[in-house]
Formats: sequence, C-alpha cells, structure tokens
Amino acid sequence: MSERRWFKRIFSFIVVSIVALGAISGTESLPPVYTHGESFHKKDGLPADKIYSIAVDGDRIWAGTENGLALYEDGKLSSLGVKDGLVYPMLRLRDSS
Repeated sequence: MSERRWFKRIFSFIVVSIVALGAISGTESLPPVYTHGESFHKKDGLPADKIYSIAVDGDRIWAGTENGLALYEDGKLSSLGVKDGLVYPMLRLRDSS
C-alpha cells in the first residue's frame, strides 16, 4: 500500500472518529430535523391566506395577515381582527429587540 493511500485512510478514520465521538458526547450541536409540518389556510381559521409576518413567542406563533392577526397556541388557531379591537386589518409584526 502506498504512503499516500495509507495517509488518506488514517486521516479519514480520524475525522470520522472525531465526528462520532463529538455526537456521542453531546459536544457536537446538530441542527434539528423537522419531519412533520402543518399548513394553515383561511378555511382552517386564519384571517387571510396571505401572511406578511410571523413571530414566535415561546410556544406561541403569531401571524400578521392582511385581515388581522392569527395566534397558534396549544394546537389551536385563533384570530383577531378589526371587530375584536384592532385598529387596522393588515398587520406586520416587528422584532422590538
């Protein structure tokens, strides 16, 4: 076996070992993998099908639409509009931090 081939095998083994040990020890932070998603539409309770902004607040998800504000919390979708006290029907959410 040539020196170059031997070096490649050793290097590959070291890299794989480091990655495996890091994953096992918890030091390697991998991004989450989402295998399930849901989509919501006006027929499901959104004020409108077009969403202009989304904000995540802990376990709550807020969506600003052209006809009001939607809140997804505890598996339920609710909405707020002008009839509920909003001054304008169209909302865009901004990060205040």
